[in-house]
Amino acid sequence: MLILLAAHSASASETTLLTSDLIQISKELRPQSGVRSPALLFSTPHPHQGEHKNGETIAVKLLHYIPGLDDEQFKKEYLNLASLQHKNIVRLVGYCHETRREILPFDGKMVFAEMTKRALCFEYMENGSLDKYLSDEFTGHDWCTRYAIIKGICQGLKYLHEELQSPMYHLDIKPANVLLDDNMVPKLADFGLSRLFSGGKTQVTRSALGTHGYVPPEYIDAAVISNKFDIFSLGVVIIKIMTGPTGYFRIDEMSSQQFIELVHANWTKRLYETSVYLLDSYFEQVRRCIEIALSCVEADRYKRPSIGLIVSKLNETETMIQSPDRDIGSSIYKIFHCISIAPLNKLSSYSLHVNDNRGRSHKITISTICQPEDNIATFEAIRPKIMIIDCTEDLGLVCTTDVHPTKPWILVGHGNGHVSIWNYQTQARLMTFDILNKPSLVVSAVRFITSMYKILLCAVRFIAQKQWFVAGDYEGHIHVYTYTTKYKLRKFLAHANMVNSLAVHPTDPFVLSSSNDNLIKLWNWENDWECIRTFQAHSKWVESVKFNPLSTSNTFASASRDGTIKIWSMFSDTPITTLECGMAELTSVHYFVVHGNQEFIVAGSASGTACIWDLGMETCIRNVNGLQEKWCTVAVVNCLPRHPILVTVSQDHIVSFCNSNTHRYKNMVDFRLGRIMDFAYTKVTRSLVVAGERGIALMEIS
Repeated sequence: MLILLAAHSASASETTLLTSDLIQISKELRPQSGVRSPALLFSTPHPHQGEHKNGETIAVKLLHYIPGLDDEQFKKEYLNLASLQHKNIVRLVGYCHETRREILPFDGKMVFAEMTKRALCFEYMENGSLDKYLSDEFTGHDWCTRYAIIKGICQGLKYLHEELQSPMYHLDIKPANVLLDDNMVPKLADFGLSRLFSGGKTQVTRSALGTHGYVPPEYIDAAVISNKFDIFSLGVVIIKIMTGPTGYFRIDEMSSQQFIELVHANWTKRLYETSVYLLDSYFEQVRRCIEIALSCVEADRYKRPSIGLIVSKLNETETMIQSPDRDIGSSIYKIFHCISIAPLNKLSSYSLHVNDNRGRSHKITISTICQPEDNIATFEAIRPKIMIIDCTEDLGLVCTTDVHPTKPWILVGHGNGHVSIWNYQTQARLMTFDILNKPSLVVSAVRFITSMYKILLCAVRFIAQKQWFVAGDYEGHIHVYTYTTKYKLRKFLAHANMVNSLAVHPTDPFVLSSSNDNLIKLWNWENDWECIRTFQAHSKWVESVKFNPLSTSNTFASASRDGTIKIWSMFSDTPITTLECGMAELTSVHYFVVHGNQEFIVAGSASGTACIWDLGMETCIRNVNGLQEKWCTVAVVNCLPRHPILVTVSQDHIVSFCNSNTHRYKNMVDFRLGRIMDFAYTKVTRSLVVAGERGIALMEIS
C-alpha cells in the first residue's frame, strides 16, 4: 500500500507527491556517526544523495523500522521538523513512506507482516559536515570564515531555544551534525534526538542522549535535560572550531585563563601573518569567542549563558569591526576597501588580441592595480582566458543576458525584440526567436522608432528545470518559450508598461516581474501562470528585482527610480525593510553574501553612482561614484563558493572587479564592446559573462 504524503517547502503550500515522484536516489553520502537509541523520534542510517522531481539535489535519510511508531506519531514529529524555517537550520524538503506485506520470522515461524518504510528528504549541503574542516589555529580556514560558522551555529540554536512558540532542544550538537552549504553557511542538522519543551523546563530522562565528549556533566550524573545541555555542546564545538579537533583537551592541562591566553596568542600570530585589517578588533573578537566557549562548558549549568546572551555578545564584537563611524572611505572597511578611490603605487597593463566567432580581431586592455596597503614588492597582472562572441549581426544590439546552469548556453536578449541562444564552447548560434512576432512592416517601423528612445526587450531568463525561457517586452507582456521545440507556450499581459526585470526562484515554480507601472508581481507557472501576489509600495518605476541567494530564504529585493531599495517576503505585500539610498533613479540591485552569511545589498543608479548596504545593520557603508550612467553600473557575480566578485563599470565602459576574500588587487578590463548592459556567471567553464551592447565576452575566473 503506497501512502501519499505532503512534501513541505519553505515557500508555499503543500504539494502531494508519490514516493517514486519525490526522489531518485543516486549514491550514498559519507556516513555520519552517532546513530543512537530510537526512544525519542527515530534513528537514521547513512544519508543518500537524491534528486527531487523538480531537479533539486537533496539528501535522503532512509529511516530504521521503529516498533510502536504509527503514522500519526510520525506525521506529528515530521510536522515539528517541517515547521523549522531558519537560514541556519537544514531545510526539510519532504518525506514519503510506503507499507508492504513481507514474510518475516516470528516465534519460530515465518509470518506475513506489514512493514512501513519511511524516508526524510533534506536540502543537500554541498560541503558536508563541519568535522571535515576542523583545524588548529595555524592551518585551515581563516578567522573570518570560522567566526561566520560560529555565529551561524549560534543563530540557529537561538532560533530553536528562543524564537519558537515551543522551544526545541537539539540534544546532539557536534561538528558532524553541523552541515555546510556551498558558501560555508552552517546549518544544524540531525534532529533525531530533539525534543519540544514548553518554557525553560528541566526534565529527567532514562534514555541515552548525545555523543560522548559533548554531553554535560549533569546529564552524565543525573540524566538532567535543560536548554543548558545544548549550551555545553555548543561550547565544545566553538573550542574545536577555534583550536582544532584535539584543542579541547588542552583545557585539562592548564587553567581557564591560561587557555584563553594561549588560544588568543596563537590567533594573534595567525592574524598578523595574514595581514587582516582592523587587527585590534579581530584580536578582541577572538578573545570574546574563546571566553564565551569556556563559559558554555562550566560544570555548573546555572553559570552557563543563555543562547540569547551569547548572540548579543557576538553582535557586540561585530559592531567594533563594522562600525559605520569608522573611516570606511579610506579603504579600512575590509570587505569593500578594494573599490575605494585611493592612490595607486603600482600598475601593470597589457593588450590582448582576441578573434571573435566571425574571425575579427578585438583589442582588450587588462590592468592590474596593487593598493598601497597591500605592501607587495612584486606582482603580475592577471592573464585570463577571454573569448568574444559577436552576436549582433542581423539581431540588433545586446541588452540583457542569462546563462544556463548546466548546458554551455548563453541566452541573449536583443534590443530590437529578438532572443538568441549561443553555445559558448563552439561560439555558434543555436537558435533565434522573434519575440514580438508582428507583421514585418509593422515590427520594422516599431523597431526603428522605438530603438531611438528605448529598448524593446529588457529581460530574459532561463527556467532550466522546465527547458523554457521567459522574456519581458516593452508593452508589458511576458513570453514563455520552450527551447526544445522552439515553440511559444504562452504570451500574457503581465503589466501595463515595460517589463524591466525578471527573476526565477531557485527551487519553486515562481517568477518575479517588475515594470514601469511601479508594480512587482509573483507568478506561479504550475498554476497556469497565475499572479499569486502583487507588491505595490514603490512610487516610481521598479527597475530590478532579485531573489535572496541564500537557499533557505524566501525574500527578495527591489530597486526603484524613487531612490529606494525594498526587501520583501514572498508571503506578504508589505515590505520588510525600506532602504533610502539618497540617490535618484536606481537601476539595479544585487545581493552580496560574504563570510558565510554576512549579507549586503549593492544598488546602481542612472546617475553613475552606486551604494552598498550592510543588511544586518541596515546601514549604507559606501557610495561609489564615477560609474557608467543610465545602464549597468554595478553587479555581483557569485562564482566559486565563498568567492563573490563585485563588479563595477566606469564611465568609459571599463569593467573593474575584485575578489571579496583576497583583497589584493583591483583588476580592470576594457573589452571595447560599448556600453556594458549585463553580467552573468557560468559554472561550466568558471567564466564571467560580460554583455556589452556590441557583443558578449567570457573571461575565465581562476
